[in-house]
Amino acid sequence: MTTKQGSLVLKTDLYQDGTRTTISVKFSTVGLKIFFNARHIYLSISAKERCWFEFLCEDVGRHGIVYIGKEQEEAFVQHASQISGGSIKINVKTMNNFTRKLVGKGLLLKTNDSGVFYINPKYVQLTTAQKREEDLKFLFHQAEIGNIDVRKLIDRPLEEILEPVKTT
Repeated sequence: MTTKQGSLVLKTDLYQDGTRTTISVKFSTVGLKIFFNARHIYLSISAKERCWFEFLCEDVGRHGIVYIGKEQEEAFVQHASQISGGSIKINVKTMNNFTRKLVGKGLLLKTNDSGVFYINPKYVQLTTAQKREEDLKFLFHQAEIGNIDVRKLIDRPLEEILEPVKTT
């Protein structure tokens, strides 16, 4: 087993039709953990929108931050064409619609800063359960200071969670 940055090369013996062959298979070590509570969202978005979301997840920064701009949109359009052998064509102008839908569904959390978003760890995570908890705490803090909408992080209506403040 050989490890390169972002990949794992596994060497193994393959027996087929009585012949032994040593093969090397390259695997990516970077991936998403999609939590079961995201299924309803994945059923409501298109394959292209999901591919865009996963493309964004590949370039995630600390605490799940992603930057979306013309450069990322153009790179995705080119990537989609390349991996589909040119059969899938996406217009850069539709990328804003993809992003808006992902925000509306709660997969992306929009910040007050233009082009800055967070991947919602409520639904997907790129690392460990401990990191997910740390990221959720960080994002709840971001919601406290008004940088993101807390309703996309919680599992029931905000009104049910908030207790009236008692005044004396």
